[in-house]
Amino acid sequence: MLNYIMKRLLAGALSLFVLITITFFLMHSIPGGPFSPAEERNVPEAVLEKIAESYGLNDPLHVQYKDYLKKLIRGDLGISFKQPDTTVNELLERGFPVSAKVGLVAIIVSLLIGIPLGIISAVKRGTWADMASMVFATIGISIPSFVITVLLMFLFAVHLKLLPTYGISTWKHYILPVAGLAFSPIAYIARLMRSSMLEVMRQDYIRTARSKGVHEFFIISKHALKNAIIPVV
Repeated sequence: MLNYIMKRLLAGALSLFVLITITFFLMHSIPGGPFSPAEERNVPEAVLEKIAESYGLNDPLHVQYKDYLKKLIRGDLGISFKQPDTTVNELLERGFPVSAKVGLVAIIVSLLIGIPLGIISAVKRGTWADMASMVFATIGISIPSFVITVLLMFLFAVHLKLLPTYGISTWKHYILPVAGLAFSPIAYIARLMRSSMLEVMRQDYIRTARSKGVHEFFIISKHALKNAIIPVV
């Protein structure tokens, strides 16, 4: 088990290193730079040179890459290009707790809705409940989340004026961002749960439990769910 964990950690670290390297060189191969808008505003060339020098952008590419890796290992992400008096770490410290709270709520909502939806769809296979669940799941997987989010904002914030569009101070502020984040995962989890539950419900031990007269609720919750939920986990 320890060897497996170590292999996975090493593979993850290698993948992260490759991703960082590719991203670094791709960003430097794109025309323009972080101060291109300043060039459009006719900022003197000497000023732009001084700014680029302060950020180390005039150094050779391999030197920039080496410095970037050194700072990254220390957890130093540098100074923000947009807010020169603020470090990237400070921006992350301000934004990450908000994103984490919304993301955690979205995960919980996805599981609380997606799992029961998949179970109902499998148990009621061929009925209107199954068809409605699968229509919802198909829409959730097919339509990008940003489209769904814009539609939700237009309907509930702009048209009906029931929900706010920014901030996170009350429970109402969570509804739109959580709905936008959770819509696609709910659909995916529901489809996954349905297919897994259908496969489990055909197993011999389920038929044995039914032949013993076990109530259908306990067959689903006690016997089938434990095995069917493994792919979701």
